[in-house]
Parts: sequence; structure tokens; C-alpha cells
Amino acid sequence: MDDNATPHVESTGNVGFDATILRNARKSLRYTQQEVADLLDIHRTYYVLVEKGYKIPSAKLRHLMETFVAKASQQSPRRPSIDLRGGVKEEPRVTKLFQPVPVISWATAGTGKDFEDLDAQLDEQVSSDCRDPNAFALILEGDSMEGRFFAGDRVIFLPNSEPRNGDAVLARLADGGVLFKWYHCTGPEGTRIRLTSENPNYSPIELNRADFRFIYPAYEVKRLMRR
Repeated sequence: MDDNATPHVESTGNVGFDATILRNARKSLRYTQQEVADLLDIHRTYYVLVEKGYKIPSAKLRHLMETFVAKASQQSPRRPSIDLRGGVKEEPRVTKLFQPVPVISWATAGTGKDFEDLDAQLDEQVSSDCRDPNAFALILEGDSMEGRFFAGDRVIFLPNSEPRNGDAVLARLADGGVLFKWYHCTGPEGTRIRLTSENPNYSPIELNRADFRFIYPAYEVKRLMRR
């Protein structure tokens, strides 16, 4: 559970830092303690002690926590946000520090014409700090990229971004085939797409851009250390 009891630690008072506000901000965004701890780059146990008021965060950590609380309060579009330099600025869109990203299967990726069709998601999510509202994660299959990526990895893709040379991409062919490869744009005016594998046993593929339904660049990989 998210709020598991922790061994009693004598309170240090946490003077000047309201841990209740931090806890309420986390819950308002439905983030787990582990997710916030990862965001802050600290151990979950330490985060729990801060949230319960048993530890006083350092000045740097306190600043990050206060930034998180401020982000949590920005729930509506175009709501003014406080600039760290003291001014007030109007933001056209409020972006969370990280967001839950739906995970789909490899088979689902082969049925979608674009990201709007990729809605047969599994009952699973991963968190990411990517800003693409249509981001999704794919469960990899096969060994064509083995060495850098492995079957079972969850790779997050950005449907609203253009791939760049050297990106790992998810490419869906017009005939329905799905590929996870390294991307290289070649030919006059970038009309040819060359896809290569990490595994040397797989030959490169070169096709016209018109032969693809979509090509989405990868942003991040989530890997289980124990399967």
C-alpha cells in the first residue's frame, strides 16, 4: 500500500516545512510515494519520513518539494504560476512534473493507424516526465534490438514529435507490420527511411516514407530488473 506504516522515528519537528501540504499535493495528483521519491532522486524510506514529519529536508530538497507542491496546485489551464525569480507569469498550459502513461502490447501496436487507435491498452501504466499528452509505452517483443533493449522492456513513445536521425523509433508499415529500430532519414528531401537493428543478425530495411503509417520516436525505457 502507498501509506504503509513505518517504524517509529522520533520527530525532529520539521520546523518551517509543512509535510501535510506535501502529502496532500501528492495525493491530489494520485502519485505514489515511490514515484515522488524517484522524481526527487531520493530513497522512498527517506521520503516517507519527510512526509510523516520525522525528517527535515535539506534546503535543496525542500526547494524541489515546494516546486512539486506548486505544480500540484496548478490544475486549470492558464492559471497564473509563480516564477522562481519572484514574478508571476501566465502559462498557456500546465504540465505536470510527470504523468501516467498507458502501456500497450506489441499486438495492439500492429492494429493502430495512429495513436488515437492505440486504445486497447493493458491494465498497466508507467510514469514519465515526458510532455506529450498522447505518449504511450509499448511492451517490446523479439531480439532485433537486443544489446540495448530487451523483450519485456516498456518503451515510451512520443506521437507528437518528429523522429531524428539516430533515434530509436516505433514504425508501423502500411501493410500492418510493426518495427522497433534505429531511424535514419536518407534520400532527396528525406523521402527514404532506413531502419537498422542493434542485433547484427537483422538486415537493414530501407523504404519510402509513404510506406509507413507512422513513425514515433522513443523517449524513455522502463526495465524490470527481475522478471
